[in-house]
Amino acid sequence: MPEQKEPRRKGEKDVQRELVISPAIVVDIVRKEALNTAGVVELGTDSFIGRGKGVTVVETTDKDEIAYKIEIHMYVEYGVNCRKLAEVLAGRVSRTVKQMTQRDVLEVAVHVEGIREPVPGEDDEGGGAAVMDF
Repeated sequence: MPEQKEPRRKGEKDVQRELVISPAIVVDIVRKEALNTAGVVELGTDSFIGRGKGVTVVETTDKDEIAYKIEIHMYVEYGVNCRKLAEVLAGRVSRTVKQMTQRDVLEVAVHVEGIREPVPGEDDEGGGAAVMDF
């Protein structure tokens, strides 16, 4: 996406400006989007040694522009269509990250690590699966 330049004020020099977005910020965006998606119970770990927030973000250079590859590890609510949930989540994450960073998302890989029972009393239905029709 081409940058729009603001008009220079009288006497102002042309200064090179660069926006640096930490991958940790993108991880936070992805985590919030995932945890606010009906059917996602929790995020898992993203490594064999059990560390991580369940989200991995890798910056790549695509056509001289920074872009992201995102990996999400999650647990879903019992009874949810895992394939549909993964498709919905990947689309939401891609749109939100692009909107907030103005950078492309090349890939969103969703890994379902397991299934969890709904927590009784979370809502009137007894779980979040009824919120979206997967």
